[in-house]
Amino acid sequence: MALERLKDARCLFRSRRYDGAAYLCGYVLESALKACICERLHVSVYPETAFQGRLKTHELNDLLLLAGLNEELSPEKHLKNWFVVSDWKPDWRYRLPGIVKRKDAEDRIRVLGREVLPWLRAKS
Repeated sequence: MALERLKDARCLFRSRRYDGAAYLCGYVLESALKACICERLHVSVYPETAFQGRLKTHELNDLLLLAGLNEELSPEKHLKNWFVVSDWKPDWRYRLPGIVKRKDAEDRIRVLGREVLPWLRAKS
């Protein structure tokens, strides 16, 4: 699902819809992290209601921790890429259009597609 949403983000980018592309990139990362957590827990659906709902989060750094990957962010490579994509918040969908610049959206799509998603897939 994350790869399909990344394709959607690329379409939005090509249509100069940079805010939407950047928002969708955050959703892509959230989905990929939740898929990684599912893989590690050996479950087919993300267990949001488990542990009295404590897994119900959209915070990317919390999801990285739940996936057991926070210690694996290499300062030489992964940490820099993580900072490009990890500032996303779900309430970005309420922001006024025109906040995200072309380069920011482009960087997010590039880093997700070439670095972060392949790294997460390798860790699953």
